Amino acid sequence: MIEPTQPPAGLAAWDRCAPWLAAALEHSLAGWTVEDLRAGVARGQAQFWPGEGAALVTEIASYPNRRVLEAVAAGGDGAEIADVLRPQAEAWARANGCAAVMVAGRPGWARRLKEQGYGLKYLVLGKDL
Repeated sequence: MIEPTQPPAGLAAWDRCAPWLAAALEHSLAGWTVEDLRAGVARGQAQFWPGEGAALVTEIASYPNRRVLEAVAAGGDGAEIADVLRPQAEAWARANGCAAVMVAGRPGWARRLKEQGYGLKYLVLGKDL
């Protein structure tokens, strides 16, 4: 099974992938920065999945009755995220006791991930104040 990469061991990969993640974060309401993501990965709170042309950062959320892998940020080549990084992260999540994966993102992700079994579970609406 492929394991996520963590800085500082994955520092070269992080520096290469950070611009893709930063571009993805421009669309987030959560206000994350690339530095926030890197700090979460360094603390072991988040997982870093670098690819050749894309990157994914995930976190495990523990709810009262299940663990869920949440995609925090994904940037770069969408096909690589969906077809290469997603299966790696899902396998790791299963091995770490997760019962589901949660992806919050722009509408294009729903179309791209539909063939991989993802579907609309609920809708998140947002407004900048």
